[in-house]
Amino acid sequence: MNRSDRDIKANPAAAREDSAADAGRRTDRLEHLRVGLGGLLHAAWNRELPLQTETSFFILVNVLDFFLTLMLITFGAFETNPVADYFFRNWGFRGMLAYKLASVAFVCLLSQYVARISLAKARFILLTGIALVGGVVVYSAWLLSGLLR
Repeated sequence: MNRSDRDIKANPAAAREDSAADAGRRTDRLEHLRVGLGGLLHAAWNRELPLQTETSFFILVNVLDFFLTLMLITFGAFETNPVADYFFRNWGFRGMLAYKLASVAFVCLLSQYVARISLAKARFILLTGIALVGGVVVYSAWLLSGLLR
């Protein structure tokens, strides 16, 4: 007789509860599969990323920055970031988009790595990025409003 058999004989009520809990976990796993792609991703990862909200806002302000820059250049303005301007001059909007995606991905990956060591430092990286790029977005929107008058 192994240890689990002795535990079941000694406390059959606890064994029934364990069995019900196992069945509930199996049902929960099956429910995730029924939800679709979101359920599959949830089942695969089964947790949220650290600083998910801050990362989402960082991505949002960078998307706004790219589209406002695109609109300003369309109306005759020029890119003041020399690195982005280099990519724009050599590869056009696609090059500038590739540069923007690479820089945003780098900061997001860096902040996730730093979050494993210090959540406060990773939050500082993302919030600083949000503030800096957010300032650029506000300035670009102000410039664009002047162009559209």
